[in-house]
Amino acid sequence: MKKITQNFINIKVWQSIMVAFVFLFSLTTFSQTCPTDKLDQVVGNQLGENITIQATSLSKSVTATIPYLEGLESGTQGELGTAQTDDDEYNWTIATGHFTHGIGNDGLQGWGGDNYLRHDNYVASGEMENWVLTPTFDLSGAATPELNYWDHAHQQDAAAGVSHEVLYSTNYVDNGSTEDTSDVTAATWVLLTDAITDNINYEQYYSGCGCNPENTWDEGTFSLPSEAAVTVAFKYTGNNSSDWLVDDISVMDTSAPAADWSVSVDFDDATVSVVSLTNFTVGNGGGYDGHWHYTLDGGSANMVYNTSDVSLTGLANGEHTLVAWLVDNNHTALDPAVEETITFSTFDGIYPGSYPYCSSFDTDLGYWDTSIYSGEVDWVGGTTANGSGSVTPLTGAGMAFFYSNNYNYDTASIISPSMDLTGLTNPKVTFNYTQQSWAGDQDELRVFYRDGANGTWVELAAYTSEVTTWTEVTLDLPNPSADYYVGFQGTSGYGYGITVDDVCIWDATAIAADWDVSVADADATISISVDNFTIGAAGGGYDGHWHYTLDGGGEVMVYDTNDVALTGLANGEHTLVVWLTDDNHQALDPPIGETITFSTHDGMATIPWSDDFETGDFS
Repeated sequence: MKKITQNFINIKVWQSIMVAFVFLFSLTTFSQTCPTDKLDQVVGNQLGENITIQATSLSKSVTATIPYLEGLESGTQGELGTAQTDDDEYNWTIATGHFTHGIGNDGLQGWGGDNYLRHDNYVASGEMENWVLTPTFDLSGAATPELNYWDHAHQQDAAAGVSHEVLYSTNYVDNGSTEDTSDVTAATWVLLTDAITDNINYEQYYSGCGCNPENTWDEGTFSLPSEAAVTVAFKYTGNNSSDWLVDDISVMDTSAPAADWSVSVDFDDATVSVVSLTNFTVGNGGGYDGHWHYTLDGGSANMVYNTSDVSLTGLANGEHTLVAWLVDNNHTALDPAVEETITFSTFDGIYPGSYPYCSSFDTDLGYWDTSIYSGEVDWVGGTTANGSGSVTPLTGAGMAFFYSNNYNYDTASIISPSMDLTGLTNPKVTFNYTQQSWAGDQDELRVFYRDGANGTWVELAAYTSEVTTWTEVTLDLPNPSADYYVGFQGTSGYGYGITVDDVCIWDATAIAADWDVSVADADATISISVDNFTIGAAGGGYDGHWHYTLDGGGEVMVYDTNDVALTGLANGEHTLVVWLTDDNHQALDPPIGETITFSTHDGMATIPWSDDFETGDFS
């Protein structure tokens, strides 16, 4: 979705922020080196646990095909393996969240994404000699095979006591054992480089980035032999020295045709671009190598005879799949195929549903857009914990989160889609938030609205104090219009971040109901709360009543709001469906209902009995 800069300006607030910033700047010397202290804690506590990659042969004994790329973004090691040929107290890990410039998220942590390989400056009782091994490649058919990777030396000034070697072997044969590393020591390894990266890369610098081009990720490119069995290794030797970070390991034939496509989205339009094209000319006729085809959402193939952008307009809201590939002049796909599948989503910016409109941000931000006012840090959805790990989603699997690890007062917003609120008598927004301070440093949340795409943002409320537990807030939405927006703006003060969950735009005069199920052994209790709807027997002057079914059984009618007891339920999972009805037992239109899944257990079990805890709980 297109990101349009939308500045929520509050003059008094920004005056105070600038005064505070000048004061802080006079006390603080900003480092342009790798982060320490607070940021090191964030790496461990906020941005995910490091995952130790296993000492396993995996598929190393299987010859892999090229082009090969491993960027670690799956969170797993893929076909990479490890070997430890000296002290084995510590091994390589998959890590995330190393901010290379030390002053914020510059988007370059793990050059091509969030994850990378890392060998820490661990203190072991002896010297470590830890290897990361790629699969073995058959490069006999490659004219110019090449290894490419990115690396970075954290605490580079301590690297003198460690060895970072990149090597290859043409006679390494995996013995299939995760314990016996004689296959590694028996192989002949050819050194490609043992230079410690100087962390200098001026290609990462641009005016206004606020970054230090002498503290970056560096690129390594080396030729490999055209042999039938080539294995690449990254070997860390040392003890309590500089960290070594490695990412985006690739092996490819640079003489082979290659292409890369991308899709950019602007609301309900998309643009397909040929990002790169090597060893292949595109055109119509015998003087060219061929052209390219694409399909959208499984439709018919479209032929393109140039490398100009292709516009796709007026796409339906939702997810789309584009498949693009190179073909020869006879429209036949190349062999081996040069093909890419890209999944993307479009949204025209107009909320298509009814009210209440609720967002829980379980996997992403849904229909909500983002806008960065200052800095480079944006809101994200689907987050599972705040910076300290003390706040988890209020409901569901995720929440919206804004966190920036600096004193630069980075500011960004999440903005609702356009909403037509003219049919709501008393529109309100309800949300839940936290903003835990970090050693007195406080992030701040503000809520805004505007009554049109070209309207002025108006502040509804500001929250500038620490809130450590989920707190619910309901605000009136004034001046409802057919093109209405709500925004949540976060400003970083180097706290543990701002979390927002369960945002609902709703009509205070509309009918609403909420049911809950509590469980005790084999019994369950249904509770109900209801707004703007009276419940009672037909003919008594009430609006209606409510029905429920349990596990697909017959409908049960309830004429009050008292708790309903379900006793002696079978062990296992149950599904309760509840809904409001009128006096004629007809579901309301639009329906007001809920489906609740819960489990009961009477505490008794039969034998044989076992539990391997694979469910992640003590069920």
